[in-house]
Amino acid sequence: MITAIEVSDQAREYVAARGGTLFLRVRHNRCCSGGLTFLDAATIAHRDGDRYETLSEKNPEVRLFHFGSVLPAKVSVEVRGRLRPRFVAYWDGCAYRV
Repeated sequence: MITAIEVSDQAREYVAARGGTLFLRVRHNRCCSGGLTFLDAATIAHRDGDRYETLSEKNPEVRLFHFGSVLPAKVSVEVRGRLRPRFVAYWDGCAYRV
């Protein structure tokens, strides 16, 4: 269960300028060397917007879509890039979970 959500000031401003809601989605990749689990962040729901659960209603509102998978204890979200800003979400301080 996610107990802490950290959103950088720059990410908070980026989300506020684009509707005020941060959507997080757990994504699983499988390949020959095993599976990796990523946490994607966006200001638009990927699909099935009604299936996202609300984690926080503070500024910004944070909603999560997962497939019943193991969840991190801590999520950190930052914005990277000046010309093409994009979110980077960390799963317990890591870019992905093995």
